[in-house]
Amino acid sequence: WLTRAGVGGAGAGERSPGERAALAPAGADAVQPAADKKGLARTVDADASVGASGRPALLRKAVRNLLDNAVKYTREGGVRVDVGTTADGQARLTCTDTGVGMSDEECATATERFYRGTEAGRMAQGSGLGLSLIRRIVEEHDGELRLDSTPGEGTRVTIILPAPSSSVPSLEPEHKQVPDVA
Repeated sequence: WLTRAGVGGAGAGERSPGERAALAPAGADAVQPAADKKGLARTVDADASVGASGRPALLRKAVRNLLDNAVKYTREGGVRVDVGTTADGQARLTCTDTGVGMSDEECATATERFYRGTEAGRMAQGSGLGLSLIRRIVEEHDGELRLDSTPGEGTRVTIILPAPSSSVPSLEPEHKQVPDVA
């Protein structure tokens, strides 16, 4: 998982264009104990029919990492997950938290391997690989990762993925784009 080969290179298996991966976040249940321990609300509004073309195991890994991060870096309030489609029919998963948030500068480098935000480093242990892994998986699926964050208020991470048999670019409003650091 630490190298490009661990996500999409040799030995990772080829993605079948017809393989459908459901985006309804089953991983949300896996983070519930940690959310309960911190007294965080967890809200999931997911259209179970929404799916993306790709490798289900990798997409589940990305969603699980996203939810783990949201719970880990939220002291109070909660985490909300919404799954639906964009105006042009692409799959969309948005995770919004009331966590520590990040500055624009931190957002610009947050998906680099081993990056740890200033506040995140004080709050919880981690390797700085979560968002990097998520970005790599999303890119491997011809998708887009968007970060929108405000220090002290929280972070919204949106994953846009082509729906099965779709490769049309997203028409959603522009957000902070995650730089390509590969």
